[in-house]
Amino acid sequence: MRKIIVYTITIFIFLLPLWMWIYWQLTPARNMEAFILDKTVMTNAGDNHKSFNFVLTNNKFSKRNGELYDETKDYMGFFPEDFFMYSINDLSNSNDRSLDSLANHYDLAYYTDMNGINYDEWFVDVGETKHNANELLDIVGGIFVRTKKKEHDKLVYGGLVKQDVEFLQKMKAKKKLILTEFNMLAPPTKSVFRKQAEDMFGIRWTGWMGRYFDNLDTTKTPEVPVWLVHLYKNQNHNQWPFTKSGIVFIKDNNEVVILEKDKDLINDLPVVTTNANDMERFNVPEKVEFPFWFDIIQALPDNHIVSNYELVTTPEGEKILAQHKIPTHFPATVEHYKDDYKFYYFAGDFADNPHDKNRMKKMRGITNFRYILYMKEDKTDRNRFFWAYYQSVVSTILNKYYSELPK
Repeated sequence: MRKIIVYTITIFIFLLPLWMWIYWQLTPARNMEAFILDKTVMTNAGDNHKSFNFVLTNNKFSKRNGELYDETKDYMGFFPEDFFMYSINDLSNSNDRSLDSLANHYDLAYYTDMNGINYDEWFVDVGETKHNANELLDIVGGIFVRTKKKEHDKLVYGGLVKQDVEFLQKMKAKKKLILTEFNMLAPPTKSVFRKQAEDMFGIRWTGWMGRYFDNLDTTKTPEVPVWLVHLYKNQNHNQWPFTKSGIVFIKDNNEVVILEKDKDLINDLPVVTTNANDMERFNVPEKVEFPFWFDIIQALPDNHIVSNYELVTTPEGEKILAQHKIPTHFPATVEHYKDDYKFYYFAGDFADNPHDKNRMKKMRGITNFRYILYMKEDKTDRNRFFWAYYQSVVSTILNKYYSELPK
């Protein structure tokens, strides 16, 4: 009898992915038109919006024609092609009438990454492949010094433009759901369009952004960008004294501040913290570490802060932050979900995830196993943040919003 029970349990576990796939297949699709804008697409994998695509597919949200969303084509922005060619399909040539028509058609908008593509990220040296360049060049925005020739320090494409802002205004006026995230406010977005977006949604960028690095020792790892090292050395007597993990902060005037593990940081990663009510509402843990790019913003009182970043510093680290007017607590997820409009801002590269989850997209209930789907010991594994926080928050937002749409 015991053998039969063990055998039955083993077979059930072995076939569990099949049961979840069948459950997903039997679940009716729900039509919801999503406008996705991504201006930072280095490969057809669509790393900067495929996390959102996973949420759409796993929850079985489809376009009105019944088709599921395809991350390789169902977005607007930058489209990579073979032999360093590319095409652009966006709102930049849209007039007021066409923008209004689009705002009527779409149920929601998600601006995933406005950072864009730089010349030296796209047109690489002879002998390098585009894939290798993408791995080697970890460059944010158009605001930082490059190590290549100045003529290559050009923006191929990126940043909010006038029509992007006008489309958001129309979506807001029609009370459609708006989701945005880093890097929408920082350069290459021009200050006039940043100011319009900030005023529209009651948020303010402080000019600071940052990122965690698990090793700042440039003799042991190529992870830290050369341009960043040069910037810091130019400001600190040609010194780079870091050998451990830490957080790098960069301001829009190229000022660099670095906090290092043990000396300045008790916890070397930024921690996203959520209050008890929002933990229950979004089904997320109280604390989850975030290992990638983030920006430091302020939210006006009319907004609700779902989660905050927390920097756990030593007294020395706190002193350094205070000298540069960098807060130890600042918004991570900002919400305005009221009768007048519905808006979220994720103050980090939340949707950017290089890991392939296509095999799990069509497994209904796979999120119930989220805590065994990432490597807990790897602090740089962005899967941890995706499963523990992002997919749950975005799923909750979409499901609530869909339930309120007229059927």
